[in-house]
Amino acid sequence: MSGRLQELRVAAGYGTAKEFAAAIGVPATTYSRYESQPDRIPLRAAWELADFLGVTIDQVVGRDDESHGDPRGEDQRAIDALSERSRAEVRDFVAFLAQRDQRDRERGARRARARWDAIAMRIEDFLLSRLAQGDGSGPDPLLLTGTDRELRDAFVALAGEWVLGSERPLNPDDPVTGQAALDAVTAAYDRAHGRGAGEGREAGGR
Repeated sequence: MSGRLQELRVAAGYGTAKEFAAAIGVPATTYSRYESQPDRIPLRAAWELADFLGVTIDQVVGRDDESHGDPRGEDQRAIDALSERSRAEVRDFVAFLAQRDQRDRERGARRARARWDAIAMRIEDFLLSRLAQGDGSGPDPLLLTGTDRELRDAFVALAGEWVLGSERPLNPDDPVTGQAALDAVTAAYDRAHGRGAGEGREAGGR
């Protein structure tokens, strides 16, 4: 059992316990104790080690009898079998893919934000139209004399009627429903009125 964690560490590319301890952010003496007494590793630490190494907790503490072979996955073994030049090209390609994924996430976030902004604007237009009509004898006083906070509260109340009652996502680029959707619409309202997230919550009493 005492050598299992060491095998995992070496297979992950860390030649010394001190190097690995620095990578996971624990004192070297603490990690050395983990390797020498794996059955006494705290549960939280075992989970973190397992996540970092990409293995199971049983492998970390040496209780998985079937795991005493090569702990690397098939993909990692294939990469390790390549030449240094080819491994460098793989790393470059992975970095390219990571950058592309990041750009895709950023574009998706911008699309989602633009859609929430449009939805919030339509709800506010309807609210202002309703206030302008009033009870038939004139506009609702809230339209002319209401504070920013009162108008925001009225917007949130109306948005809640529509958004919380919708069973399907209103925004295909951010397919949330319920309170999460209402929060997104409210955040869009706050952006349109020059409020930050914290200021918006304070203004609305949320």
